[in-house]
Amino acid sequence: MYERDLREELSDSIPTRVTRDLTVNLPTGPVVVDDQAGAGGVLELPSHARASDITWVFGTLWAGVAIRLIPTPGQFSSLVKLTLQYMRFTDAGAGISDVVSSRCPRLKTLRMVGVRDVRELRLRSATLEDLTLNRVQDLVRLNVTAPNLSAISVMSSFYLNSSTVVSVDAPALKKVLWADQWPDQVDFGRSADGLKTLIAVHVLVDVPLWLGGGYANILRLLEYFKRVEVLELHLSINKDNNVNWHNILMERVKLPDHSELRLHMASNGHAFGISVSSLLKKCHNLRKFNLCLLDRKEDNACLPDCVCRQAPDLWGELSLDSLEELIVDNFLGMKTHADFLHSVLQSANMVRKVLITLPKHLELSRHLRDEIHSLCPLGIVEFRRNEW
Repeated sequence: MYERDLREELSDSIPTRVTRDLTVNLPTGPVVVDDQAGAGGVLELPSHARASDITWVFGTLWAGVAIRLIPTPGQFSSLVKLTLQYMRFTDAGAGISDVVSSRCPRLKTLRMVGVRDVRELRLRSATLEDLTLNRVQDLVRLNVTAPNLSAISVMSSFYLNSSTVVSVDAPALKKVLWADQWPDQVDFGRSADGLKTLIAVHVLVDVPLWLGGGYANILRLLEYFKRVEVLELHLSINKDNNVNWHNILMERVKLPDHSELRLHMASNGHAFGISVSSLLKKCHNLRKFNLCLLDRKEDNACLPDCVCRQAPDLWGELSLDSLEELIVDNFLGMKTHADFLHSVLQSANMVRKVLITLPKHLELSRHLRDEIHSLCPLGIVEFRRNEW
């Protein structure tokens, strides 16, 4: 498809009178823009005064990389939500920064997914509330000034780059989701001390630990934020790697102060009790603990002599005197699961509610059910089945 053809298709796909929502999805197959010297064609991103929700999708992550867009002058005066997906920009991000900062007076939500050639984003908005950057893979510098921003999600955008910088001035910020390499320079201002929710996804980066990659990523992330209400961690033990690296992470990590911990654990056949116990020892004043186990019955167990299979009496003493509520999702009844649950319940003297969810077709033995009930005050344990 040549550049003039793509321009015509783009023009034909846009209604002449947009009153509310506008979605442009072009096309699903590979696009070859008429370009000489590999420069790529240029398409204009027209302004729409009436549309409140605009979604631009150009192909797939790799099919869309030949398309380059530039914003035209004009106001997006009614725009509340903008989604840009699978495209490239010609100006390293200056154009979209200007659109958001000076031409979208009502914008509340900005999502950029699979957008390339954006080296720098400088966003200044009095109305922006929710920002998502997912696979903005060339990003080096992010500067956000948004007094009403309440949530920011960053995924797979900085991990391939060096000398990265993030500055966020958002006094209303309540939620941060980070599934990416932690930048070299970070400034969240006052938000670092008062988040409601921090979601940290442990991303393995193929960079040596001492150079700031690998497990050091989540260490630096969790050390930065000092206080949150809810801490959500997504962790995994790689089946192909030495489990010692995971144990080292649990021993070295420093957690922000928090009252609720949501832990999503993919153990990949390993016993996780020793490492998660190390983590729980760093949780002071923990009132609610939600453990989501991502194991499957068919996962192959690690070797019997693996270092992860230490007996529970070697894990060290837990102190969970402030714990009031315990939720265990996807409890499979395996010995590794049962040992960990036993250790937690023995250490939680003030627990008032225990909820254990089971896979839809799993039947727990009567002996295991009775053992769990015996560790808790009468009537506080509930077993519930998942729908999946």
